[in-house]
Amino acid sequence: MIGRLDIAKVQVELAFGPKIAKRLGAFDDGTLYVSAGGWAELAAWLVDFVVYLLCAGIGFVVFAVATRNSAIPDSAPLLTLLGLMIGVPVLYGLFFGNGRVLGAEEQAPGSSGSRTAGGSARRRLHAAGFPPLARQEGSNA
Repeated sequence: MIGRLDIAKVQVELAFGPKIAKRLGAFDDGTLYVSAGGWAELAAWLVDFVVYLLCAGIGFVVFAVATRNSAIPDSAPLLTLLGLMIGVPVLYGLFFGNGRVLGAEEQAPGSSGSRTAGGSARRRLHAAGFPPLARQEGSNA
């Protein structure tokens, strides 16, 4: 029996070619998607990492300016930097979670936008700087 995904792959192959058709997949709820290519995925990770470094750097500069005339212990700047390196990815993941990361592609118009809870959690962890440890949705691995 031919499924919805197989029919969609045939139509996408006719319209866009076999490369795009190979990247077509479906979430657990049946929503179709086209996964990012290798270079687009690398660019998304690069954008996320640059934003992370920029936010951590700005946070450290703000700390340094705010405490420049204060008598603080010598370990305070190091602890602040460590806290920023842990806190910035968490905040970034909270604000830009659920697929709304700066380096991500926009969702296709007309799609429902519903995702499984596990996929949402994986995207939030990715946005927070953690590597993808679990199998990604739609992959055969």
